[in-house]
Order: sequence, then C-alpha cells, then structure tokens
Amino acid sequence: MGTSPFAPICDVLAAEFDVADIAKNLGKTQELIGKAKDILANNDTPEYAPLFYSVGTSMTILRDDLIRKSTEENPYTDREVIKIHSHALWYFRHAEELLHQIKENKKNRPYLTGIRMILYVNLGNALDFCGRKCSAMGYYSKATELCPFGMALGNIGRTLEHYAYLEGDGGHRAVLFREAYKYYLEAEQTNDIYTYEEAKQNFISRRKEMETRFGKENLKAQSELIPVEIKFEAERAYRKWCLKNHLFLNTLNDLPDLNEAFMQDILQITSVTTEIEQENPPFVFEMFNQIKEEYIYARYLLYEVLNPDGEIHFADKETHLEDILNYSSYSIRLEKLKTAYRTLFSIFDRIAFLLNSYLKLGIAEHKVSFDSIWDKFTKTEEKNIALSALHWIDRDFKEKFGDADTPHTKKIKNLRNALEHKFVSIHLFPVEREVEIGKDFIYRISEDSLIEYSLDLLRLIREAVIELTIAIRIEESQKNLDKKNVLPMSMLEYLDEFKI
Repeated sequence: MGTSPFAPICDVLAAEFDVADIAKNLGKTQELIGKAKDILANNDTPEYAPLFYSVGTSMTILRDDLIRKSTEENPYTDREVIKIHSHALWYFRHAEELLHQIKENKKNRPYLTGIRMILYVNLGNALDFCGRKCSAMGYYSKATELCPFGMALGNIGRTLEHYAYLEGDGGHRAVLFREAYKYYLEAEQTNDIYTYEEAKQNFISRRKEMETRFGKENLKAQSELIPVEIKFEAERAYRKWCLKNHLFLNTLNDLPDLNEAFMQDILQITSVTTEIEQENPPFVFEMFNQIKEEYIYARYLLYEVLNPDGEIHFADKETHLEDILNYSSYSIRLEKLKTAYRTLFSIFDRIAFLLNSYLKLGIAEHKVSFDSIWDKFTKTEEKNIALSALHWIDRDFKEKFGDADTPHTKKIKNLRNALEHKFVSIHLFPVEREVEIGKDFIYRISEDSLIEYSLDLLRLIREAVIELTIAIRIEESQKNLDKKNVLPMSMLEYLDEFKI
C-alpha cells in the first residue's frame, strides 16, 4: 500500500473540511481554517503540505460564497474577494513548494501523486479565476502528466475554449476550439474517483454546446498545420527547446500537445483604432515590436547559457581575475545569464509604458512602472479579463502576506534589484543563505538557482506579453467604430531580410 509522508492530522482535517463543504456549513469551514492555521503556525514543514492545500481550497469556497451572496443590500467589495483569493493562492503555492522538498520513492509515490493531482488542478483553477490562462494551462497539464485525471482534462478543454474566444488569429482560433473539444471528450471517458459528477456533466454540456455551434464534423476535422521551414540543425535544436518549454510568443504553444508548426513567434497586435488625420502609424506597434524583440533576445541568451559549447570564450582569455576561494564563478556565459534576467524584468515596465499611453492613463513619465499603473484602474479592469490577469501578475511581487501570492516571486524581484543596483555573486554550489544580502552588499546565489529563476521569469514575461495583446484586442472590440474620423489600422509584416 505504501507509506504516507504526511502527518495524520492532514487526513483528519481534510475529511472534516469535506463534510463541512458538503453540508455547506461555512461557519464550520471558517472554524476549521482557524484550527488549521494554528497547527501550521508551528508546523511549516513538508509533512503538512496537504493541510496547506486544504486551507487554500476552503478559502476559494469562502470566496465563491462571498460573490454568490453579493446583492445591492449586501454588496461585497473587490478588496474582500482579492484578499481571500490572494490568501488561497499563497496556501496553494506554499503547499507546492513544500511538496518539492519531499524525496519521492516507491512507498510514498501514491500519496504524492494523489495530492499533486488535486493541488495542480485547484491551483490552475485559482489562476484561471485571475484570468491567467497560460499559467492555468501549465498546471492542468502537470496534473495530466501524472495520470489521465478527468478534472484536469475537462478544465484544459474549458480553458482552451475561453482562450479561443480571446484569440485574434482565425486559424489559431479554430485549432483551439478543436483541441478544447478533444479534451472535453477525453474528460467524459475518465472514471477516476476525483472527478465530480457535477463537473463531468458540465464538461458534457460544454461539449454539446460546441457541437451545436460549430458542428461535430468541423470539431473533429484535422487542423491544417504548416511546419516551420528550418535549414540548420542549430536552429532546430533552439526551436525545439522553445517549443518543449512553451516559450514561443504563440498561443498555440500553450497546448499540451506540441507540434512543430507552433515553433514561431507569431503573436501580434492585430489592429488599433486611430484618427483618420493621423499621419504616422500608432505608436503601440513600435512599442510592441521592441517588447517582443527584447523577449526573444533574452530567451536566446538563456538558451546559449544552457547549451554551452564547452570552450572558453575568446574574450575571456587572459583576463586577470582574483580567486576569492569561495567557489564564485565568473565568465561571459554567466554575464549573459545576468543580462537575460535584467532584460526580461525591464519588459514589465515597458508594458506599463505602453498601457499608460494606449489607455491614456495620464501617469507622469517618471512615475510609470508595472506596479504604479494599477492605481489608475477602476471598472476598466473588470471589463477586461486580460488587464485583470496583468494586475494579478503584479500582485505576485507584493511583499505583505495577503498580497504576496508566492515567496518565490518575491525572490525574483529581489534578485532583479540586486542585479541592477548591487553586486550578484554566482556560486558553483548552493549557498547557505541563498539570495540574502550580506554586509558586503553582495547578493549570493548558485548558478542552478539563477537559471531556475530566469526560466520562471521568462515564462512570466511570456504570459504578460500574451495578456497585453489580448487586453488591447478586448479594448479595441469595445470601441465605437461608428464615431467620426476613426478607423482600425493594421500594419504590414516587417520582413526577415531586414533583420540582417
């Protein structure tokens, strides 16, 4: 049967949470959350990871109840919902971090698989609530990699269906709809104990609605996908790495199933409404070009770091450095890694500048940042799910509990500040106090950790860039094109031969 790596109290309280949920006894749920928090205050260890998960799940129940009970006589505030949901995210993510610390073996594998499956799905649901489709898809896919879990498969279908409606490219939209339909069908055929009957019926209902709207034959038809033409093996290796890690600026690269036709950065702002009298093209296209190119540059730098040729760079030869005797590492390769990180993080503020100008927020130039722009949003964000997603990405970097949804993301920000303003020493081996600033103002981190943070940041920036294009697309769809002296403007493609 195996041996559970978790404290017995986790199962006891999980059962009590389930009973309270079935009975819709919210008072009992709140009581159990308080009891669990008291236990976790003194037991922040991997053995208690399932209890962190249970608290997160119960908080989403309280969140949904708050929304459901909202009336004119008893309105909830956005702040209340955000606070509860932020806490839920924190507990889910902390549970994930603790699970990573457990060494898997044959005896504990069934227990680890069980908790990871439901954690990944619920964390995916929590991210989807924020409008963060890319991140949600990632967690649903992680769940299906463990086993063909019906809840994960159905939620992939649901997310892809919503994603399709937000997609600006007609061909991509058709692919996303067909993939959504496929996952709905797969969810119907599962028979695991974790997939609720109510959820399965919802997936069946969604599948039938799609058949009514698009036709079963169209949904089952094979999508015509044209592979990217590749001449050199070096390019193929690079593109396959991007594809495997879901790093292309291409919504189809969020699909769990990988296809070489997705190996291109085809994401674009389709059109922007402008005044007829305007002489120059809208600035938004120029801004987006730079954002996109900086992302691609940083991604390639990171690829080079991860795939060294084994040779000392000629520029590093005969460069006199002191051996500090603390396993610090120095090379042009590692400077590339630092540059990639700094370049990626700067894209957040570039997104802020674009939104400030495009949405006419009126923030003074010297005050524009990815953190500051959200003070200008009120009801606009509610109407635009992609703006909401971007705001939730920003919340990941807040420092106070209740606002900070993951300590890991806070480390990403601290590392960026050190790279920009202090010294960062990269070590061959894990450092005792990673990412801590010493009295010498040197931020010490292992190469492996810096690479891990860089990859996480790369995925986060990709998500933000995709959400940016969706946000603009939604805003454009809401504009009144009947107004005089305005028209939608799209641009011609900047040809590859110009990039030499």
